[in-house]
Amino acid sequence: MDQARNVNKLEQWRSLWRDTRARLLKNKLTMFGLCILMCMVVIAIFVPWIVSYSYETQDLSLDATHPPSIQHWMGTNVLGRDLFSRILYGNRVSLLVEFLATAVALRHRCPLGNHFWLYGWSH
Repeated sequence: MDQARNVNKLEQWRSLWRDTRARLLKNKLTMFGLCILMCMVVIAIFVPWIVSYSYETQDLSLDATHPPSIQHWMGTNVLGRDLFSRILYGNRVSLLVEFLATAVALRHRCPLGNHFWLYGWSH
């Protein structure tokens, strides 16, 4: 009887979420990817305070393309817009598209998967 109680306590203590978290924390590649994703999210949030130029600011007095310098870390394009600012602001758009695509896929495919799991594949 005592052994059954100990098994029940052990099963209650180890939840599915705890097991999943433990497995993810052991996987070094997953943790590396999560760190990269978190860095991208933090940069996307704080990009207006990180860059010194807006993504749309033009400086037409520069020659066609200005090489990298102290003022423009990655140089400028043909219209004199700072490439570093444009890349960091583009990070925002990329993350938004990624999260929206994932949300749409989950929204439509989870109920569909549940339907086929419950009722089987029907032609």
